Amino acid sequence: MKKCFYCNTKSEMPEIITFENESITICGDECSAKTIAFIQFAERTKVFFVIGIIVSIVMTFGTIFAVFSELVGLVLLCAGWALLGLTICVFPLATPQTFQLLGIKKTVKLTRVIGVLIIATTPLWPMFL
Repeated sequence: MKKCFYCNTKSEMPEIITFENESITICGDECSAKTIAFIQFAERTKVFFVIGIIVSIVMTFGTIFAVFSELVGLVLLCAGWALLGLTICVFPLATPQTFQLLGIKKTVKLTRVIGVLIIATTPLWPMFL
């Protein structure tokens, strides 16, 4: 029995759809529509996801060059960390292996939880400096 790519449930009679030259196992029409919608969303937004990650990393490492002002370094660090969490929440993209292991539905929930945890830990950074 194969698992549905969207909801990760085992199905005795799975459908196999072809989307952009990839065969995807789906359990029904609803999961098929949601899978195609998510793949299209991922294709549209992956550039913004990468830009958000890169900007947050640059802001975080920008604290190294903010030696002239501790406050500027702290603001850059917290803003970079918050941007990282926000990017992960807004664009819940993960590795293809994660999607295959958990399915789209659970992977999106997991990445959003991780994003919220990153945002929630942002105020804790000043305690470590």
